Amino acid sequence: MNILRAIAVEKSYQQGEVTVPALRGIDLSIGVGEFVVLAGPSGSGKTTLLNLFGALDEPTAGAVEVEGRPLSGLARRRLAELRRDRIGFVFQAYNLVPVLTAYENAELILMLQGVLEAERRERVMPLLKAVGLEGLEDRRPNQLSGGQQQRVAVARALAARPAIVLADEPTANLDGATGAALLATMRKLNEESGTTFVFSSHDEKVIALARRLVWLEDGRVARDERRGD
Repeated sequence: MNILRAIAVEKSYQQGEVTVPALRGIDLSIGVGEFVVLAGPSGSGKTTLLNLFGALDEPTAGAVEVEGRPLSGLARRRLAELRRDRIGFVFQAYNLVPVLTAYENAELILMLQGVLEAERRERVMPLLKAVGLEGLEDRRPNQLSGGQQQRVAVARALAARPAIVLADEPTANLDGATGAALLATMRKLNEESGTTFVFSSHDEKVIALARRLVWLEDGRVARDERRGD
């Protein structure tokens, strides 16, 4: 069963009077429980494709489906609910709330979902420990390094136990040991719960762990390689 699907997807941006194509006819299906890395040079369309899968942007042409449902037919409220309940995001820019602590940022989606406080703590605390933030729960983003903020963002994405996690360069600001621990946490969640992971990454460690590598060039799929464990 496909959980994500791009059908003849094109995406262009306007820069003044110039139209800049980012995606040029992408056809890609991702099944439930896959562990996929989108790789390729800068400007190849990796982040653009992630944003379309996450219902954060709309294609110029073609269609995007999530869990078999075309996004183009959904009202804004339904798209917001889909992002809240079914998709976890890890952005390069972190997107943390400045006035909230690391713990509060990590539990934010759970609060929006109405999860009770005791269960929020049961989910969030082990994740903060797993990503190396034990003891830093009460620090706000401006009291954390870039790498630590990235780890909070990862914990927030995983805490809601989404069906899909979309991660844009998740290890870009992490040291080698922390990045490896983070990847191990994600791989374990993938194996135990069947959560679908789609990363964009230049990191060889991330690429090496991919069960499927989709290589993009000039907005097209240049290679789609499935691997064994």
